[in-house]
Amino acid sequence: MRYRYSLDINTSAAQLFDCLTSTAKLKDWMDGLVSIEPSRIKKRKLKARQQLIFKDDKGKLIIKEQVIAFESNKVLGLKWDSDQMEVEVHYEILPAKHSELCRLHVQAKATFFPKYLNILSFLIGSVLKRQWTEDLRRLKIFAERSASN
Repeated sequence: MRYRYSLDINTSAAQLFDCLTSTAKLKDWMDGLVSIEPSRIKKRKLKARQQLIFKDDKGKLIIKEQVIAFESNKVLGLKWDSDQMEVEVHYEILPAKHSELCRLHVQAKATFFPKYLNILSFLIGSVLKRQWTEDLRRLKIFAERSASN
């Protein structure tokens, strides 16, 4: 399953990148994220590994995360692994038409486990895509509010 989404955010590239990389800020825009382990990691950086723990009404999901691409204020690439899926997601911050804006472009590719679930990826993927889109909308609101403070 593939996902692509772009949105303009009224903040600087540095502020947006901080929202993407500061582990203390992830809970403000990633729905269901309850903790990050190890807690000593304060910023995502190249080759960093951590676990993201999510909870919802269906239970707990642990995602092992590794930073696979990092260019300050421009690019963040992540690999997420769980029992149910493997995801590579890339965030790219680009200049928008107006200098006070930046454009966030997100691309992701997910593979589901067991492998036969990939046949149903259009069903499973629609739920995941909706969740990611809602998270990115929350990121936009959070980043714009953070910039105005």
